[in-house]
Parts: sequence; structure tokens; C-alpha cells
Amino acid sequence: MTLIDAPTGNPPQPAPNAQIDKKVNRTRRKSPYRDAQFRPLFRALEAFGDARRSGETSVTYATPSHPSYPHLHLKTSSLTLKLPAAPETLTLEEEIRDARFWRSYSVPLNHLPRNRVPAPWRDLSDLSCLEWLHHTMRASGGSCGFTLNLSDDIAAKAGAQASSAGWLAKRIARELKAATGRHVPFFFAFEVSRAGKLHVHGELQIETDEHEAVRKALRRAGGEWDTTRQHQAKTKPKPSVVWTNYCAKDWTSMRAHRFNHSRPINGDWFFATNEARSSAKEIYEERRKQVLELMQTLPARKFSQH
Repeated sequence: MTLIDAPTGNPPQPAPNAQIDKKVNRTRRKSPYRDAQFRPLFRALEAFGDARRSGETSVTYATPSHPSYPHLHLKTSSLTLKLPAAPETLTLEEEIRDARFWRSYSVPLNHLPRNRVPAPWRDLSDLSCLEWLHHTMRASGGSCGFTLNLSDDIAAKAGAQASSAGWLAKRIARELKAATGRHVPFFFAFEVSRAGKLHVHGELQIETDEHEAVRKALRRAGGEWDTTRQHQAKTKPKPSVVWTNYCAKDWTSMRAHRFNHSRPINGDWFFATNEARSSAKEIYEERRKQVLELMQTLPARKFSQH
């Protein structure tokens, strides 16, 4: 798996008879740059909670790649915040990949309007939404990453729909329920390979012994290949949050905007089931309240325009 800071390669070609999105303008501004400013505070809060649980009196969270937070020093005895859930442990390689992905969206806080605060859920960027969808999968247990390559026929049909993601999601949900006997929460994001093939990356909640049945269900949903079908759908047990960076690496060429008429899909570039979205919103909003409390304890100069 190779992660990159920004999408590269040639733009995807439209599927035959693909519809052009009629509405692509957001009614509210959603900016990954805004999310990147406060992301270190969310990470520091996790480190703070972990330190307090282990009995430490203070914690210093270093963010050398972020211009606004060279380091954050927190005294566990001076704060009365509700402890966040146990932080996700990343390897050094994953930390580097995660920092590399978000670095391109990092600008000093003094370049933003005065008194800026983390975005509420409704204004969260797509990139951040994917991360919090991952967190809700991890919190619920049984998280599993997946990749599904679509057959040419299914890719063409998806591209002809007014909502490509919604159409494909119904196929996936139907096949997963048939395979597991229940509704399976999941999310996925579209991507086009260098060979021009439409596929998706995402996460779902399944038990360890369900991987084989789920791969078969995903193949049926994606239009099962006649040959090499064992490579059509892959699962990845317990992926880290870095997996969402990988899912989103092609997002600028897949998202809807008025200048992008070459993408092979219509509508949103990613999908999440209602259960996953509502749980992610609940987790994020609770953590956002804690970050706002944390901001009250930090020097005001970090949050004002110079």
C-alpha cells in the first residue's frame, strides 16, 4: 500500500452515457484546511487521556510538521475533561504516512479568521468524515477494510445513475445481508486505477469468520469476474486510520464540482450507511466539545489572528 499527498495521473474518462451532475455546489463551506488546523488538538486530547489513565502528571504532544503547534504541553491535574476513548496506536511508518497526507492542508492558524473553532459535523470535510467513520467502526469492533474492483458492466451502470454511490451501496448492502443475515454498517469511496478501472475502498463491520463469505458477497455486488475472481475483492482486518487516507487519495478527481465533467460517476464520491454516519457524528461532536474545552486552557495567541 502506497500513500501519496495528492492524486496524480491522468484524469478518469467518463463512462458511456454518463450523466453530468446538475448540482455540485455545496450550500455550506467544507474545508480540509480548516480541519487540518485543529486535528493536532484532537490527537493531543487522545494522548492526554492516555497519559491520565497511566497516572502521568503531564504530557507533551509534539507536532513538528504543523506550523501552529510545535508542541502542546498539558498538565493532567489542571484539566477536568471527560477522558476520550483509548487512542489508536499507530506504527512509526503509519505516523509518517498520516502526517504526509495532512501536511498539504496545514497552514498557520493566524492565516484563518479570528476565533475560528473546529467545524461542527455538518461542516466537516469529506476527508475528515472518512476518518471519523473509521473511528466509529473501530469503536464498535469488527472493523474490516475492503477493496472491490467493479466489472466493466457494473462500472458502466453505476456511472449512468444519478447517484452512483447510492446505487452501488444498495447492491453491496443487499449482498452483505444475504451473506451475513443482518444489516452491515459500511462506507466506501470511489477511485479510478491507472488502467482506468473504477473500484472502491472502504470499511465494514464483520466478524473474523465472515471474511470469506463477505468477499464473495462483494464480488457479486461488483459484478463477479469470469477469471481471476480471487483478486476482485480483498479484505483487510482491523485497518488503522491511515487506511482512510488511502481511500481518499484520489478524492479531488472524484468529487463533484462545476469544473469536473470527466469523472466516471455522478453524485457524491463516497457513501456511508445511516448507522455509520449517525455513530460517527455522535463520537465526533462529543470529542469536539472536549477540544473546545481544551482550547480554553491554551494561550489565546494560538487562536487569534496576528
